Amino acid sequence: ALDRAATIARAHKPEEVTLLFYFSGHGDRERLHLGGERIALQDVNAKLAAMPAALRIVVADACRTADSRGKGVADAEPFAITADGSANATGVVRIQASADGEVAQESDELAGAVFTHYWLTGLSGAADVDADGRVTLAESYAFAYSQTLYRSARASGLVQHPAAQFDLREAAPIVMTRMATASAIRMPRAADAHYLVYGLGSRSVVAELWSSPDRVVSLAVPPGKYVVQRRGGGRSAA
Repeated sequence: ALDRAATIARAHKPEEVTLLFYFSGHGDRERLHLGGERIALQDVNAKLAAMPAALRIVVADACRTADSRGKGVADAEPFAITADGSANATGVVRIQASADGEVAQESDELAGAVFTHYWLTGLSGAADVDADGRVTLAESYAFAYSQTLYRSARASGLVQHPAAQFDLREAAPIVMTRMATASAIRMPRAADAHYLVYGLGSRSVVAELWSSPDRVVSLAVPPGKYVVQRRGGGRSAA
């Protein structure tokens, strides 16, 4: 996959190319585990470093435990995206789901990895703290960091600390997602209201977020039917 990406990148000027590398799966401090195969991280990092891209964003949610439960993503049909080239950012961003020596936790209720769940929830609008309809890279990481800490401490008592390294030169914030054209669920302004969003008929949480007294919190979702549970003030309703 990295070789294919490099081939595509070489057809453009480096300043026109942004690489987003995301890995969810099993691993340890030196290797990624792909079924029975082990891929050395130094080999992956060498390929990423050689990629002719002005901006490289590397996100890893690798569980440092026994490979006893399913983890990762499934192949799907490719789709086109439109990148915002106005930021003129160059450099490398590395985001890890957990600090050295910590487990990247998973949740049956969330049906996946805790950090990835909150990162995606943030990108879907919950991290848009200035309510400008855009979620920046910095906003998405700050949201995922705080929520991963909260969830891991509450659920298991073992606090998971995401970690990031930003080596960037940017003329403007890096915009990851825009909310303007998305269908969305909007949570009214309120202090300390806790929302759980489920797909209708599903026992897994689509998103978990808190309301804000300063803004309407919007969560972009595919068109469909959802159950929203609200907790606050000692009461719960759906």
